[in-house]
Parts: sequence; C-alpha cells; structure tokens
Amino acid sequence: MKKQLLLLAAVMIITAVSVLGQVKPQVYYTFDLANPLAPSTGTTNLSPSGAYTVSTGGKVGKYISVNRAVNQTLTGQQVPVSNAVTVEFLWKPGDGWDENRDPVLFTIGNTTAKFIWPEIWFSTLSSSANDNFKINLQNVGPATWSYFAKNWHHLVFVYNASTGFKGLYVDGTLPAGFSKSLPGGTITGAGNQSIIMGSNTSFQSGQMSFDEIAVYNQAIVAGQVYKDYADAWAGSHYSFGVTAVPAS
Repeated sequence: MKKQLLLLAAVMIITAVSVLGQVKPQVYYTFDLANPLAPSTGTTNLSPSGAYTVSTGGKVGKYISVNRAVNQTLTGQQVPVSNAVTVEFLWKPGDGWDENRDPVLFTIGNTTAKFIWPEIWFSTLSSSANDNFKINLQNVGPATWSYFAKNWHHLVFVYNASTGFKGLYVDGTLPAGFSKSLPGGTITGAGNQSIIMGSNTSFQSGQMSFDEIAVYNQAIVAGQVYKDYADAWAGSHYSFGVTAVPAS
C-alpha cells in the first residue's frame, strides 16, 4: 500500500509539473478541417491575398503553400500580445530560393522573421532593445539543413520581453547560439496584433509551405516545443503537452 501511495504521489507530481508548463495557443491552424482556412483553436479564418494551394500528404495531413509572386500573404487572427509571443509552425521551402531574395516567414506586430540566405533574421522591438538576431541554420537539427532540399522543419520563435529571453528552436532543439538574453522591458506595440505569414513585397516573398501554425501570447517552454515536434513527426497535430527533452 505504501509503495502504491508513493507511486500515485509521483504520478500526481509529474502531472502537475506538466500542466504548469503547458500553454495553449491563442490560435492554431492545422488545414485539416472541412474549411482548411478555419482554425482548430481560435475564431478567425486565415485570409489569403493572392493564390494559394492546399495539398494532402504533408508531415501532418493537409498543408498550405504560397508562391513567390507579389502579395502572397496569409493573414490570421489577432492575438492579444502582452509581453511575450511565440510563433510555431512547420515550414518547407519550395522552388526559386537564392541569395537574391529575403522572404518573410511571419510578422506579428513588431516581431518578424525572414530568411536572408543562409540565415534567419529574428527581429523584435521592446522598450529596452531593438534587436535583429541573425541565426545561421546550416547543419542544425536531426538532419543536415539544406534550404533547397524542400524538407519540412519545425520552427518555434520565442520572445519574452519581461525576462529578455529570445530564441529559435529548430526541429525540437535549441542549439548553442540560437538564443540570447536581452535587457528586460516591454514589447513595443503590444495589443491585438494579426499573425501574417509571408510578405506582400516581391523580393520578400518566396515559394514555401506551412502547416500546424500556432500563435501564443506567452513564451512556451522547451518541453512543450519538443512535445509538439514529436507529435508532428509522428504525423499528429500538436497535443500541447510537456515532455522531457532528450539529452543531446
């Protein structure tokens, strides 16, 4: 009986830790509903400007693609950004990528990420820092990165203005040099901000595919990032659980 009680207590502690670390998104697009532009979590459909395609056979069911023409954006629900933001999605580059283009991956208020070959530039603006974090992705993740191989990758951009933490998780990992500590402050332009995938400027657009887009007004923890990555790589939608991150 004593062993059973100890086991039950251990399970309850693990469950409590998982729940405490778990964060639900403000909006989540899976592209697998009857209307693929409707959110699984949230209230506002994606609004595309320009041509797009929804295809089957992605990492997790259906996914959406935009091309490199002008005005190729997907505008989603407004998120009440307070002092932290996380943007998470599956991403796959398409044809026509080269060093002469710098496609925007997403924008939400004053937080944006774009691809400047061979880096991703993760820009944020707060009361204490106007920061453009340049991250070289070569040879990162469970497989060697190749931007021209048209492979799916799980990207999670996290910025917590209160603590100053800023980082990019790639395929469930936070490699050395992919995070930094900024002075604490407040996000400039906090309030209701629409998530926008892609760009309406020609040299900042690119042929690419997205899936499992989740946006939070909090900073999610490494255990949730890894669980979402593991879910997607198993062909499932995010469960938004928390798990232990394997040792590298």
